[in-house]
Amino acid sequence: MSEFLRWRRDGRVPRRRLPVVDNKVEIPSDRPVRVGVVGCGAIAEVHLGILSRIPNAQIIALADPAVDARERLAQKYRVPATFDTLSDMLQREKPEVVHILAPAQLHAKLAIEAMESGCHVLVEKPMALNAQEAKKMVAVARKKKVKLSVGHNHLFDRVMLQAREILARGELGRITYVESWYGVSLSSDAGNRALSYEARDAWFYRMPGSLYQDFISHPISLLMDVMPEVRLTGCAAGYFRVVPYMQSDELRVLLKGDEVLGSLCVSLAASPRYQFMRIYGTKGSMTVDVLNKYVFVDRSPGFLPKTISRNLSNIRRGKTLLGAGLKNLFHFMMGKLSLFEGTERMIRLFYRSVLLDEPVPVSPEEGLQSMRLMDEIWRRLGTKENGRLRQVGRKESQSKTKRVTKSTV
Repeated sequence: MSEFLRWRRDGRVPRRRLPVVDNKVEIPSDRPVRVGVVGCGAIAEVHLGILSRIPNAQIIALADPAVDARERLAQKYRVPATFDTLSDMLQREKPEVVHILAPAQLHAKLAIEAMESGCHVLVEKPMALNAQEAKKMVAVARKKKVKLSVGHNHLFDRVMLQAREILARGELGRITYVESWYGVSLSSDAGNRALSYEARDAWFYRMPGSLYQDFISHPISLLMDVMPEVRLTGCAAGYFRVVPYMQSDELRVLLKGDEVLGSLCVSLAASPRYQFMRIYGTKGSMTVDVLNKYVFVDRSPGFLPKTISRNLSNIRRGKTLLGAGLKNLFHFMMGKLSLFEGTERMIRLFYRSVLLDEPVPVSPEEGLQSMRLMDEIWRRLGTKENGRLRQVGRKESQSKTKRVTKSTV
């Protein structure tokens, strides 16, 4: 029996075969790699900080039309050259690797230009605006025989590595249901730039999925890591008057895989902020909390009375939460608590793939699959030409009331 059939029969999830030892990624090569970075916004600080800790990475140039932003980062990270455009960077500096960190509207154009010049590319999420753009990116990567990877960073968080091991051992039995939740709690973050008047025409509101599209890659990538083949069965959006420049601020999606059910959520309004995945199986369930950095596996010992069993589960859960809280507090006090530990593993794995010709951490095909699901979600909900998601069947006479609309098969 093939490995795939064994996994399917047992209801388990094949682990990603990652060269991670003690949560660390080593790069056994001393060959330098010339690196260019396009886009000098907030996420560029994260990438540049990580690159500065990778001896192989020689950051040779930054490109961004915003002069102040690129010069500030160039000075901070001692980058010798800066440019207005990627074209100038490619022509004059000839990097081997390019990080695409510009707004999503430019991802496909910039990635294709870099790959056409023979560069390996790491592109931030979302991979592109839609599946059509993503498909072109995949085709160019194959044609030019270069590496292309997508920044689905939470796949490489320590808790996800731990969860994959648990799933691979079959500890939960057959997987029956997967829930992936990503919340940002804008209702308790009045100073967030997405809520400012100046942001009303920002790039993240001008995507087909509006602000949802800036976040939904995270819950999709986590869910698809457990149930790779999914199809959309229904979605709903509700408006709770938290985000003034959208017509909904809560999104729920129902999915079905091969003998597995699933759902995902992007929550802009609900408080507090949660980012987790729950996986239910015939032998137990597991919570993978990406934000608070813990994994909890719950099993019901059949030989105990239900009342005792439930209370033992509560005690075990409390012990896990207390341990995670104390550990996170200790790491914070020691300056070791990082929100981007998964991003660092992902970037290191990408450079391993370039230097050792290994598979990229997130394949372009995975990114394309994610974009196809997004396209279907936006189609079901409906979009206006300006990219603001509308609510299907919404009537203007109801515009001042809270409501939830549904689209189901």
